[in-house]
Amino acid sequence: MAKQALKKVAKGTLLTVLALAVLAGLAAAYFYVQALRSVADWNGEHRLPGLEAPVDVVRDAHGVPHIYAQNLKDALLALGYVHAQDRLWQMELFRRAGAGRLSELFGGTTLSLDRYMRTFGFAATARDSYGRLNDEDRGLLDAYAQGVNAYIATGDKPLPPEFQLLFTSPEPWRATDSIMLVKVLGLMLAGNARDEITRADLMKKLDPAALSKFWPAYPAGAPVTLALAGTDLRALFPGFAPKGASNEWVLDGRHTASGKPILADDPHLGMLAPSLWYLAHLSTPQGNIVGATVPGLPSVLLGRNDRIAWGDTTTGADTQDLYIEKVNPDNSAQYLAPDGWKPFAIRHETIHVRFGRDEDYAVRSTRHGPVMPYPGKPTADGSEKGDTVLAMAWALMGTGDLTISAGRKLASARDWSEFNEALRSYRGPIQNMAYADVAGNIGLVSPGLIPVRGPGNEGHGLVPVRGDLARNDWTGFIPFDALPRSYNPPSGMIVNANNKVVPASYPYVITNDWPPAERAERIIQLLESKGPQNASSTRAIQMDNVSLFAVRTLPELLKTVPADALSGQALALLGGWAGAYDRGRPEPLIFTGWMRAFSRAITGNMLGEKAITDADIREPLIMSVLGEAASDWCDGSGKKKPVPCAPLLSSALAQSLQELSAVYGADPEAWRWGEAHPVWNRHFPGTMVPLLRNWFDIERPSSGGAETIDRGNFSASGPRPYANIHAAGYRAIYDLSDLDRSLYMIATGQSGNPASPHYANMADGWADGAMITIPTGRAAAEAGATGIMRFNP
Repeated sequence: MAKQALKKVAKGTLLTVLALAVLAGLAAAYFYVQALRSVADWNGEHRLPGLEAPVDVVRDAHGVPHIYAQNLKDALLALGYVHAQDRLWQMELFRRAGAGRLSELFGGTTLSLDRYMRTFGFAATARDSYGRLNDEDRGLLDAYAQGVNAYIATGDKPLPPEFQLLFTSPEPWRATDSIMLVKVLGLMLAGNARDEITRADLMKKLDPAALSKFWPAYPAGAPVTLALAGTDLRALFPGFAPKGASNEWVLDGRHTASGKPILADDPHLGMLAPSLWYLAHLSTPQGNIVGATVPGLPSVLLGRNDRIAWGDTTTGADTQDLYIEKVNPDNSAQYLAPDGWKPFAIRHETIHVRFGRDEDYAVRSTRHGPVMPYPGKPTADGSEKGDTVLAMAWALMGTGDLTISAGRKLASARDWSEFNEALRSYRGPIQNMAYADVAGNIGLVSPGLIPVRGPGNEGHGLVPVRGDLARNDWTGFIPFDALPRSYNPPSGMIVNANNKVVPASYPYVITNDWPPAERAERIIQLLESKGPQNASSTRAIQMDNVSLFAVRTLPELLKTVPADALSGQALALLGGWAGAYDRGRPEPLIFTGWMRAFSRAITGNMLGEKAITDADIREPLIMSVLGEAASDWCDGSGKKKPVPCAPLLSSALAQSLQELSAVYGADPEAWRWGEAHPVWNRHFPGTMVPLLRNWFDIERPSSGGAETIDRGNFSASGPRPYANIHAAGYRAIYDLSDLDRSLYMIATGQSGNPASPHYANMADGWADGAMITIPTGRAAAEAGATGIMRFNP
């Protein structure tokens, strides 16, 4: 009887498993069919309310929309429609992130991020900005929003897969949502406050000499952009840990084969699927605008019109400061100001939490800015335990920001004067805006609000300072006409790769934290050695993957005595390596794994066990340590006494090779950098769902390293320590001798729908260094067109 009962139970269990498997298969099949049905139709004739005249949209062979309209308002209305067609989920995700409303979809997992974003009050400042715009700019923003909403309202297709998976639908797009996205981009590119916390923590553990090695000053003699041009508490900040980088250079006709300028630009940001960038061409009787847009924004952010081209790199300007505000021990609703106790301003926010209880979140602010939220659940009045809080001052907060209007003016600028005037309303993020025009002129300006700190400021923008001392307050901003700027420099070239922008003689402080200059040095080396440039040779420079860090450290590293046969094999390979981070070679992986292990060891020696897991590879620190006969960083005894680094280098190499062998096999010659270092375009939230990750994420083997021109940065302390997560999601080369021959590329594809053939259609080309043209003539656009749409009023 017992056996029969067990057989029945087993049979019933098997049937249940089979039934569940069938149901799961049916659900997956249904979802896949719905995903296919949700792919946008790029053909047909549609009525688009708000148009003044018919608009045609031709999708070329790569899926790039060419929008032919009779005026800019109609063109932007159509741009809103096609952005929504292709990137509706991306737009929804970014606006929810900016407004602090992710928990409405994802529940408590995103609650801390929502608190963080609500602290800045972007939604309210966006409404303020919208109210201050002139009628023309408001009208263009409204037209774009109308186009987005026209697509949402069609209802002839299922919503993109992400909406279906989350059982949600988008709200109507508002003009203020576009303004808010500018703030989100600004936050992605600002990391000063986090750096202040890190430096303050390091100052507790390192003496000044050791700190200067870990966080060195900008090297004397390293490239300075405008000198070259010839012109005189980390947990408080979830996410948004930028590793800012980009490359740009602009050459006048003396350095080009055509005699006209060439402008190269490749901004580096976190790699996403779909790409942050979306290529587009707008054509009106007033002219053409071509380049990279960000879905949700009604403008071409980087590109060219018929007269000028422009690109940018991140300046790294210090636009954030943290203030230590003393809380009144007798009244937690007050903080100490220079003239006595003042009440916190309190703003209440309700955060709706899916599958959970809504939270009343109180945001306190001081005269400097909002109080940053501490980890954990806050109290109803926003107070935390302790006698101090941290308030942030940030130039992009507050009222009166008209940055959104600069986009329209920039795209219509015809010369250097109009280009500068367009940027007068630009507040941030601070960028180095390179310029070239068909008349042969080149230039660069770094626009935005950069705070001025008085001579009595205790922190100089480097560490948090007392908020009750007036001498620590900002005294104003660098005047627009005094911002870094160069026009037609005697050298005929301007190069920036996030290196120092201004010489020591510049009267204001942009930042005290300039990134390493190796990429800029390498660009200058190649430009000076290659002769007159054309688009093809410029593309080769963009894809150059030689690491000057590797070139400069290898002579010392190759003196290492191998600890075992595997180490000897690795050293032999490195002995024939010229420092090129080629995806098809093993040497970049051997070198990077070694430097990762060595970096963990030396930072662990000085900073303790936590640093071993947190440390990324710090090239300046390694070069400084290797340049010494003996270094306290190499002492693993805990005594922090100078010792030779050779034994530690040997053990770090052996350890790294063991780790790499466990993953990539026993033979180092068979290892490939591209296998360990694929570009990892992550989809959110798809990347967090194991069963869907391979469908949503886009990966390709990639070349490049952390400080090569073809940059492919990684998080050495992350779960995939060598994966390329921060690179040039957009590349462009603008040829001012014939702008239609300009070259473009994004890292994924135009569509944000993984079921679309245009979801990853540019991924292979991006990894291979290929680029496309976007000619403005209609016949060229229609050659091999993937869709033609007509919009009628």
